[in-house]
Parts: sequence; C-alpha cells; structure tokens
Amino acid sequence: MNCACTAPGVFRMEDKDGRARVYGQWLNTEDEIEEAMDTCPVECIHWVSKEQLAPLEYVMQNVLTTRLNVGLMRAGQGKHRLEDVFVKTARFINAVIKQEEDE
Repeated sequence: MNCACTAPGVFRMEDKDGRARVYGQWLNTEDEIEEAMDTCPVECIHWVSKEQLAPLEYVMQNVLTTRLNVGLMRAGQGKHRLEDVFVKTARFINAVIKQEEDE
C-alpha cells in the first residue's frame, strides 16, 4: 500500500517519475493522511504549517529541480545528491525577509 491508495484525495501517482505528489490539501481526513505518512515507503511526507506551504511549493517547483529515482530512494541511495528542501526553504524565506527589510 502507498500514500496514493491510503489518501487518494491528497496524493496522486505521477507517471513520469513513478512517485506520488500532493494533489490537493486536506481532501482526506487527518487520520487518512497520518496513515499515508506511515505507509510512505521512502518516508518523505511531512506536516507543513500553512505559512510554510507557499514558500515550500515555490522552492520545490522552481529551485530544487533535481529529482531522485524512486528505486534509489527505496534503496537508501543518492541522498547525497539532494538538498534538504526544508533547509533550502528556510534560506529562501530569510532572503525574502531581508530583501523586504532592505527596500
């Protein structure tokens, strides 16, 4: 079982990379989302605050464009090639705040 089966309103399988992606926020119950998190084979589902969501999505779509093959993820390999999206997002938020302060 995977997250797309457990919480199909929230997660959908992506044909290109063979991985699940968030389709819609809160389209399943919190319990179903928790179960999806627990069944994720690569442990990549995390709760994110509402304030972090937009910057996180921006960084995922426009900054961190390198994707790791699901097979490598399941084998625990290749993580050295990836940047931590949460660290990168925190840096992005800080840069935006600094730019706003400088204006």
